[in-house]
Amino acid sequence: MSEMEFANSGQSITGKKKLRTVGYGHYTDNSGKFLIGWNNTRLSNISNITIGQSPPGNTYNTIKIGLPFFQGKAEFGKLYQVVRKYCSSPKKIARKGDILLSVRAPVGPTNICDEKCCLGRGLSSIHVTGNLSQEFIHYYLISIQEWLSFQGTGSTFQAIGKDFLYNLSIPLPPLNEQKRIVAKLDAIIPRIAKLTQSILAKTFRGELTPQDPDDEPAEKLLERIMAEKAKMEGALKGAKKKGAGQKAKARSRK
Repeated sequence: MSEMEFANSGQSITGKKKLRTVGYGHYTDNSGKFLIGWNNTRLSNISNITIGQSPPGNTYNTIKIGLPFFQGKAEFGKLYQVVRKYCSSPKKIARKGDILLSVRAPVGPTNICDEKCCLGRGLSSIHVTGNLSQEFIHYYLISIQEWLSFQGTGSTFQAIGKDFLYNLSIPLPPLNEQKRIVAKLDAIIPRIAKLTQSILAKTFRGELTPQDPDDEPAEKLLERIMAEKAKMEGALKGAKKKGAGQKAKARSRK
């Protein structure tokens, strides 16, 4: 059985050779145990990854010759890119529907490739292969965006490279669970003005999506997420107020 087949099988990973991966570890619950049916694999095992490369400067243009050219997060929109330049001789190409990941100053933001395009060195594309949900992988990358932002290295520009991306740890529930999570998030996110990444991350730890055949309606999940959001915001305000009070006391002692 291949690693791809194993990742989709829902079998326990006990006894399998441990992969050298880097990642956030959302495939475990609060006690550190594997979620039922969830497995862990490397991003390179489940996708084709294209590392961007800067084409020659004399191939850039604004008169629509060649492919749309995206260099980094500066061209990202809410979901799709804003085309400002074209390239007549692209070196690296992303396909429509690919996940675009900013890998250089800043590291972490994502977009969806709206059309075939040329990739500059600030981006990499991820094309999920096999019987997996590309939308699930995209949501997972969004959930670890803040963590990714601290993984870059470099003295001038923080960046992550090929080895990091290839070995990035990805939690994989069974396909039906991937689809269920995506459907819930698709239903919930448009109804929330701001969904914090920490709440989204809880979804991938299984804390907000109990694996129960009698699944709760999206409205119930929305209520719980909103309650969690309010709780977190209250705690944050309390921490800020406490910090301000301590600073005031310190100044009064001087």
